[in-house]
Amino acid sequence: MNIFQKYTARSLMKNKSRTIVTIIGILLSTAMVTAVIQAANSGLEYLKRVEIDENGAYHALFRNIDAPEINTLLQTGLAKDMTAWQEVGWAMIGSTNEDKPFLLIEAVPDDLEDFVAVHLLSGRFPENDSEILLPKHLSYNGGVAFEIGDVLTLEVGTRTPSDQYYPLTMSNGYVKEEEPLANCPAHTYPVVGVYARFSYEVEPYSCPGYTALTKGTADGPTTLFVTFRKVQEIYDQVDSGSLTTLRDKFVAHSDLIRLSGSFRNGNLVSLLYGFVTILILLIGFGSVMLIYNSFSISVSERTKQFGILKSIGATKKQIRQSVLFEGFLLCLAGIPLGILSGCIGIGITLWCLRNNFTFLMGSTVEMKLVISPIGLILTVFISLVITLISAWIPAGRAIRISAIDSIRQSQDIKLKGKKLRTSPLTKKLFGFEGMMASKNFKRNKKRYRSTIVSLFLSIVLFISTSAFCAYLTRSVEGIMSSDSNEDLSYYIAGDEGTRPDAEEVFQLLSSAQGVDGVSQYAEKQDAFRIDPELVREDHYSKTDSNEEDASLSYYYLSYVFLDDASFQTLCEENHLSPQRYMDSEHPLGLLFNREVIIETDGNQNAKWKTYSLLKENSLPCEIVRICTREIPGYLPYGPNVTVDGQEMVAYYPTKYLLSYQRGEIDTLDIAMADLYPTEEVEKKTTFPIGALIETTPMGLSANQPMMFYPDCCREAVVGDEYSYVMDYSIRAQNHELAYNNIKYALQEHGLDTSRLHNHAADRESERMLVTVIRVFSYGFIVLISMIAIANVFNTISTNIALRRREFAMLRSVGLTEGSLQKMMNYECLIYGLKSLLYGLPISFGITYLIWKATTDTVELPFSLPWPAVGIAVGSVFAVIFITMLYSIQKLKGDNPIDALKNENL
Repeated sequence: MNIFQKYTARSLMKNKSRTIVTIIGILLSTAMVTAVIQAANSGLEYLKRVEIDENGAYHALFRNIDAPEINTLLQTGLAKDMTAWQEVGWAMIGSTNEDKPFLLIEAVPDDLEDFVAVHLLSGRFPENDSEILLPKHLSYNGGVAFEIGDVLTLEVGTRTPSDQYYPLTMSNGYVKEEEPLANCPAHTYPVVGVYARFSYEVEPYSCPGYTALTKGTADGPTTLFVTFRKVQEIYDQVDSGSLTTLRDKFVAHSDLIRLSGSFRNGNLVSLLYGFVTILILLIGFGSVMLIYNSFSISVSERTKQFGILKSIGATKKQIRQSVLFEGFLLCLAGIPLGILSGCIGIGITLWCLRNNFTFLMGSTVEMKLVISPIGLILTVFISLVITLISAWIPAGRAIRISAIDSIRQSQDIKLKGKKLRTSPLTKKLFGFEGMMASKNFKRNKKRYRSTIVSLFLSIVLFISTSAFCAYLTRSVEGIMSSDSNEDLSYYIAGDEGTRPDAEEVFQLLSSAQGVDGVSQYAEKQDAFRIDPELVREDHYSKTDSNEEDASLSYYYLSYVFLDDASFQTLCEENHLSPQRYMDSEHPLGLLFNREVIIETDGNQNAKWKTYSLLKENSLPCEIVRICTREIPGYLPYGPNVTVDGQEMVAYYPTKYLLSYQRGEIDTLDIAMADLYPTEEVEKKTTFPIGALIETTPMGLSANQPMMFYPDCCREAVVGDEYSYVMDYSIRAQNHELAYNNIKYALQEHGLDTSRLHNHAADRESERMLVTVIRVFSYGFIVLISMIAIANVFNTISTNIALRRREFAMLRSVGLTEGSLQKMMNYECLIYGLKSLLYGLPISFGITYLIWKATTDTVELPFSLPWPAVGIAVGSVFAVIFITMLYSIQKLKGDNPIDALKNENL
């Protein structure tokens, strides 16, 4: 260590306060960079583990590969590890699925699970080639019932159509009656277990058989599963490298390859890298400001010392190296502590959010911190660069000043007397202390500007991020609120004679354990003609408008018949008397009058907007449903036409109309249409409306106009019409319990379970996603704010320390401690007001831009994040005053004479 390095180390030890704050700044900067990089790496590794858990660790498979081709693959040196299964054969299994009549039996090795995920649902794996493991979808997709312990006797052979000389594999679809099985010896297999269906890469959807597994080897076509050493090169090697001869047999595990770093067929990794880069740039900008201010103040403080060193022969290079060595010493302390803090912080955060990620991904794999050594090296490099850049700039400024100017310190303050003049009003309002505070602010604007800029950035960052989080949450909630409010749903469909009895299904759902309530409804949509006098002028558009006669314009509306109990509840929720609207002789409907649509502009930007259909003073009223008679080979299209004073419906030939809709014909020729009088082909049904409502029943989306009637009024409104679909909305506090019990009950009664849906789980997933975003957003802003606070503390405290002689001089001429504190309070006020004067308008402007960007998707009213504004304003003054009090307290014990003698800290 040379003399300059020793001098630098001694200077750091002498100025402990500034040194500690600078180390804290480096620590925070490094911690944030560490957290961002390691969080991104942990997220990527988590997605990889989920993909491996769900589908397997293989990178690619080669279907129908032979021994010479396997040797070719081995000779390339690209494969890291591999395993294979062989086809035993195909057997007719009695499937009800016409496209999948076979059972495909594959002989698998012991290490298959190291490459392919086999999710065992019940039972165990086969232990030899006389046992078999069946897929679950053989029962629900193929209609073949089986139990563990059943013994299957199968005639296992090969698929060889008469017009081909080679056997077909799972890649070839079923040729129906043209491919009888050949060479079919009988095999007996006891069923030892059931597993979940493979992914489509392993078992293509076009495969005409259900893949069953047995243990051992076989003589049939081989499927090879491979992991590669350099995953990023897989596609290039297959396209134009050493694997081109295997291209036709290559099937990529594309999701795992993409998550492993390949930028082809998906930009997830590149998007993640880009996001991390942006965050690091933001962190770097804030960190450079903090650390730069520390070095700038340090260099300003030591300007006279540098001048003396220059006068005795120190070179510019030695001066610069002294400053950079100072930065290096600070990095030795700050970077390791920052890496440790960042890893601990993000590790705790991910651990706390582990259940959210598990729920979002629907996997049992837990999120955890996965430390990347390369990421740690990158963090050290980035933090070192940030610190050295922060030190390089002020070092360059110091070496440009001549030795004599450095000793005289004539560069620090260059002001003319008139620039220090203050308004007489300032002295009148704030006294002598306020006037001195104002002059101090003017005489060294560079020193104060850094503090104000730091405060300004912290205000802008905190309020803007708070606004972003608020609008993000409101957007998601707005979209979610337009969705149905049911926890579970189920529906039955089909002709009246073939579908299940609606009332029996209702009772079955209602009696399931965990169900709190069930609503039953039948919904249909038709074209309605509405008097234009009833429609709001600002309604977005007419579904099928007639520009010449608005009275002929049509609107597509849904009408819903609720079970009587649910309809009564709907009336009570909207403060209406149920008796008035449940009179079967004089039915009156309820109209939900709000419509939420997605509008696109010329640039195809989507936006959610809300409209109302009917005027509020238009009730009671009637709207008319128009149903046209079906004519084979023709379709009604366009507005009605008038011929000799009679209204006619135009029916165009179906093929001609399709040509028009495909753009093959520019305009429709009315001469091509058959015209029928409206009274012959149109059936009109009147729907009376008695009230407008603000809420919809459970299960019905609140984003389109709907008419509601009780089931007891169905015949009075639509006669003997019958809905082919009956929906059930289910309310359940414990939705998982209710879902499982309902699913079991449906299976027991032989009903389709695929029509049961868990909406509550979807909403929980959305809420958890918002929670994750909030945690990371606010965590980021908290850390950035800490950097800003450290910057302010460092700048103010060091500035106060540098004014030690100034305060001593003021005390020597009679300034009391109270007056000094008063002067500092006014300086704090100037700091706070100046930073708020610049920070708040900019923050409001950025908030407005965030709102504009948000309203491109969802219609939301503009609002400022007032709680965040209040926190920002309070925090600014709190940080300033606390820092001032701390700095002044340190100077109170100074002897004025000793302070006047000292020229440096």
